[in-house]
Amino acid sequence: VWESSKLEKQVKAMMSDSKVSLVFSDVKGRSFLKKIIIFNIYARFPYYSLLLTNFLTTSSIVIKKNSILKFGQFNENLTWAEDYELWLKISLHEKFIGVREELVSYHQGIDSLSNNKVGMTKAFSEVATNSMILNKTNILMFYLFKLSYIFRAAVLKYKGSE
Repeated sequence: VWESSKLEKQVKAMMSDSKVSLVFSDVKGRSFLKKIIIFNIYARFPYYSLLLTNFLTTSSIVIKKNSILKFGQFNENLTWAEDYELWLKISLHEKFIGVREELVSYHQGIDSLSNNKVGMTKAFSEVATNSMILNKTNILMFYLFKLSYIFRAAVLKYKGSE
């Protein structure tokens, strides 16, 4: 479910920088148990961030038509991670920006594909691995990024416990 101001805020963010191709927002998510999960991620390095976790929820995205034309659409041969594969492709070449507001609410039903954690994990792992191989990702850079990500999360957690 979109907030009434979603498009206005995201288009304004996109217009603020001509290099931006994709704008995402934070998402308030609910499982079938009505448990609220807040996604609050800013991707300064979207490709490496996406390799760690798919922080993008498709309904939270506004993307330029040219990016879809340039990089293609979702891979319909994938049961899971079809959007993730496209975000990885685009993130290598285009600039992303996040609107740090919950502009979308997400409900995950009991029968949704997202509830199949084994299928999701396997698909995301395969798509990320294929992307890293195909794009000759510098593995050392990826692990350095991963370590800095873990360190920042630990610092934030520590600061939060004070």
